[in-house]
This record gives sequence, structure tokens and C-alpha cells, in this order.
Amino acid sequence: MSIDEDLVCDQDELHLDTDGSSDEFEPFVSPPSARPRRRFLGTKYHRYLLFFIVAGLDSTVFVLNLPLTRVYESIACYQYYSAHEPGRFSNPASIPEQECKIASVQQELARVKGIEFLFMMAPVRQRGEGVWTQVVMNNDNVTMQDADKSRATTFLQLTVAVLISQAISTPLASVLMAKHGTTLPIAFGYGLGLSVCFMCPFVPETIHLSTSKTADGEQPPGEAGTASLHATKQGRKARMRGLFASKGSSRVSVWLLSPAVLASLVILFVDSFNAATINIVVQYASKKLSIPISSVGSLVTIRAVVTIVIILVVVPHIGRRLEAKRGLDSHSRDLWLARITMSVCPLGFALLATGRSVAVIAAGMVLVAVSWACCNSLVRSIATAMVSPERISGLYGVVNVFQAVGALVGNPLLAELLAMDIKSGNDWISLPFGLAGVLSILSSAIIWAVRLPPTTAN
Repeated sequence: MSIDEDLVCDQDELHLDTDGSSDEFEPFVSPPSARPRRRFLGTKYHRYLLFFIVAGLDSTVFVLNLPLTRVYESIACYQYYSAHEPGRFSNPASIPEQECKIASVQQELARVKGIEFLFMMAPVRQRGEGVWTQVVMNNDNVTMQDADKSRATTFLQLTVAVLISQAISTPLASVLMAKHGTTLPIAFGYGLGLSVCFMCPFVPETIHLSTSKTADGEQPPGEAGTASLHATKQGRKARMRGLFASKGSSRVSVWLLSPAVLASLVILFVDSFNAATINIVVQYASKKLSIPISSVGSLVTIRAVVTIVIILVVVPHIGRRLEAKRGLDSHSRDLWLARITMSVCPLGFALLATGRSVAVIAAGMVLVAVSWACCNSLVRSIATAMVSPERISGLYGVVNVFQAVGALVGNPLLAELLAMDIKSGNDWISLPFGLAGVLSILSSAIIWAVRLPPTTAN
């Protein structure tokens, strides 16, 4: 046999020795098994990302607060002088800020600030998107990962992240306004907000989709994204319908919640209403103390820094003392902390209403901020502990509705009260903070009347 014949025989043997069950399109070497994707769900990386997003969006609001207030004031001031003293000023930018502290201009500014919040909420009503929706959804996203005992701590950590952003963004806006006017800080604020929104797609889902699968047991890749989006939209609608769900439904119904949970919802509504005072405090302090708007940023910074120290040092110390001396469990400790911190809120509003110096107004802002931070964190945790685990997500939807309504009512109403107070010529300008103080007394009385069910306490 020749060499050529040997080669042909060898090739024939190679073809004949293959497995009859193999496919010509099947590779000889199997691909490596796909490694499971690493998901940061429930990890500290996921939580820190959400903290950063919420704090970044809040920074956007506070960076824009000072320059936009000054822009609104200058426009209202120019319109006033154009009607009463035509030709005195050529454009809004040429008017000295001190000339804009008259009652007519400040009254108009207060109304504009109240309407401003309604325009900020418009994208949420139309599309379910926007800054406030991102804050609300990420707030719930953070807390879905934690056990009951650590949920209040997570809420407080989120509040501290927001306060840190306020402590940084407000003086930054003041410096930019002092050196470059209002254009640069406004552009920076909107740029910051858009940049943070682009980070939201990196947040993984915290719930499993309940969509049906195909006959083969899996969804086609092209339909998975559509199903996810559809499930998200349907989930939002279901939460709204769940407010009035029947007894046989698995959704959360306001009418079927326990009195303690309903009391918590009322407290969060009042807290959100009173939190709207931060939107008028810049104009209020500038008018009452006769200082430039850019200088009011120092008050907001002092408020944020002192509140951070109190939340990180004082509140945990009180909590440890309550656990050691009274033998309280985590939920009972949270309830007592909420009672103590909310009791100082009326005093804070009293200082804001009667203060005539930077120190007194700053002290009032700190007391109100501490009460707001602890109320929002601790009362949410208490309400969560009193519902079954499968209803926590639905409860968050109800809480968000109550807080959104509180903000929608509080912002224009408090702004209108401020405008009425300025128009009356009252130097105290205390009407909006007086109303907030009365509501805080009511809220404090409710939290002292709340009793945890035995199953929750255990």
C-alpha cells in the first residue's frame, strides 16, 4: 500500500469513528458554563448606590433653591417697579436686592414659590417619572432589603445622606451666586440632577416579576423587557387601586388597616405638610432678617450639620439607654425615640415664628429638622413592622401617596399664609410657622397615643 492510500484510509477512519449522535453544527469543545451574573441586590453596594442617587437628587433641589428664589424675586421686583416707577430700572438684573424686600414683591414671591412645587409634581402626575418619583422609588428600594430590626437604621442612614448633600450643596450654591450670579448655579443644579438620573438604570430590581412564561418554560428575550415594563406600570396602578381594596384582596386597603397604622399614616402626612416650611424659610429669613438670599445658605448648612451630629450621636445614645434601662425591643425603642424627638418639634416652630436673630432661627430650624428626620424614619419603620411581609410594598405605596398629598397641600397653603402675613404688615411673619406648630402638637399627641400590638412588640 502506498503512502497516498494510507492517508486516504486514515481520513476514512476519522470520519467513520465519529459518534453517530453528533451534529455537524455542534462544536467539538463545549463552551464554558455560563457563570451566574453577580447581582448587588441586598448588598451594601446596592444600598450605597441608592443613597447616592437620593442624595444627589436632593442636592439638585437645594442647589436650585437659592438662585431660583433670587430669579423669581428679581422678576417680581422688576414688574412692580415697571408699573409704579417706569424707567427706574432697565432690566431685572439691574435692581439691587435690597430694593426687592418691600411687601408687594415679597407677597408675589411667596405665591410663586408655592406654585413652583405644583409644576415640579406635574411630570409625576403625567408620566410617573421625574425627580420626586425617583426619590420615592429609591427610598422604598433601599428599605426592601433590610430585616425589621435594621430598617429604622437604614431610614436614618438615608436621612443622614440627604442632610450631608444639603450641607454641601447649599454653601456651594451660595458661593456660586456670590461670584457668578444666578446662571451658573442653575445650570450646575440641572446638570447634577440629569447626571444622577442616568445612574438609575444601574439599580437592580428588588422584586421578582410575576409574568407568565412561554410553553417552553422561558420568555423570549425580546418579550422580557416589554413584560418588565408592563409589570412595572401595572404595579403602580395596582398600588393606587389598593388604597380602597376589598377585604378579600391581597392589596393594602386604608379602611382595613389597624388604628396604629392609620395613626402612623396621619403622622407622616402632617410631617410631610410641615416639611414644606423648608421651601419658604429662605424667603422668610431673608425678609425678616434683611439679609441677602445668598447669605441664607449658611442657615441651611448649620441646620444640616447640627442635625447630622444629633442623628449620628445623640439619637443612638438615647436608643441604647432605652434598651438598657427599660429592656425595650427594637420596635418599642423606635416608638419611644419617635415620641421624644417629635416632642421638640413644636418648640422648633415656636422659635422660627418668634425669632429675630440668626441664632434663634437656626436653633428652630435644627429642632424641626431633627424631628422631621426621626419622624420620617422611625414612624415608617414602626408602620412597616405592623403589617405582614407580603404587604410591605403596598404599604409603602400608601405612605408615598399620603406624603405626596401632604406636600402638595402644604407648599401652596404655607406660601399663601406667608403672603398674607407679609401683606398685613406684621413684622413677626409667624402665621405659616404657627400653623405648622399647631399641627406638630397634634402629631406629637397622636404618636404618644400609639400602642404597638403584642405580636409586633415581641
